[in-house]
Amino acid sequence: MDKVSVIITSYKRPDTLRRAILSVLGKGYPSIELIVVNDNGLDSPYNVPTRQVVEKLSYYYNNVIYVEHHENKNG
Repeated sequence: MDKVSVIITSYKRPDTLRRAILSVLGKGYPSIELIVVNDNGLDSPYNVPTRQVVEKLSYYYNNVIYVEHHENKNG
């Protein structure tokens, strides 16, 4: 079966990120690679909460890849 890659960019919305990640992973497709891009920048108050959401879910799902931008790059 072919691998499907899904990219979710997050900017100032850690509160809805968990729901978006679970929505993708809940589709039941057996070979999904989920890439979550934290586009908040290191100085943003949203940076740590976004990282925490991904870290908690990565504990249960090994197909989640986390990418963190050092500054906002607009996606």
